[in-house]
Amino acid sequence: MSAKMNVRRHRMGGPGGGPHGMMPGEKAKDFKGTLAKTFRYMRRDVVTIVIAFVLAIASVILTLTVPDILGTATDELLGGAMQKTYYNAAIEIQDSIPELDPSIIELMGDKTLGELADAGLPISCETDLNGAITLAILRAVTLGEASGFLADLTIRHPENDNAELLWHCGPFPYSLKDPASKARLVNGQERWELKKGEITISRFDDIDGEYYLFGGEGKAVDGPETTGTYVWFEADNWKRWEEKLMFGPYIHHVGGVYGNYKKVLREAARYLGMKCDDASEQGVYSL
Repeated sequence: MSAKMNVRRHRMGGPGGGPHGMMPGEKAKDFKGTLAKTFRYMRRDVVTIVIAFVLAIASVILTLTVPDILGTATDELLGGAMQKTYYNAAIEIQDSIPELDPSIIELMGDKTLGELADAGLPISCETDLNGAITLAILRAVTLGEASGFLADLTIRHPENDNAELLWHCGPFPYSLKDPASKARLVNGQERWELKKGEITISRFDDIDGEYYLFGGEGKAVDGPETTGTYVWFEADNWKRWEEKLMFGPYIHHVGGVYGNYKKVLREAARYLGMKCDDASEQGVYSL
């Protein structure tokens, strides 16, 4: 029995379990000499090592400073892109109210949102995150060529049952204003009508872990003048649209963009793994 145990220990490397009986964690006998040899070995690569250290330091510095530089550059770019549109709107509003100081206009929240939307940013109101995502999707389907607007679903047209007032209190992009509509400032609120033309309406939302993308096409039509920034939107069957928007997982905001992009929205929903909710298809309906 004792002979068998000795054979087993010999195969395992001795009582310590390591090779040739070395105990775990055992230090080198000549640490300084080994270190000197290591440095002599690395001497031929000293230039490469110095460059690596310099690049590592530069990488840390850039990591800390580049976000601030990019933020400043973004502000400058947006400022330049928005300047012309801003001045056009400011001049027209100031003509309506000559005694208004232009610096006051700059402080207006809705005006700022409108200018940011005109610059292509997905801006929404009332912390509507999915509304901002909707505008980002609409911006993408136009390949960045069109500005979108976020509107409330409000009331039916007084003379057209297939038309609805898409409205908000002033944050629509000024570039979408109807040339025949006079831009005004009333009680601190911008007021004008959007231009005529074909419009695609969309809404992204989610419920119970599933994502939906509503989409449909219609056009801007004539209607009564009202407050804020607005457009009277006509669909093929507004009752069907309304039931989808009310019974579906959507809130009261929709995104709009000029042009016909429903087919592109359908493809976007397919690639993004969303359920495409086509406004032209009948969904849950009431009596």
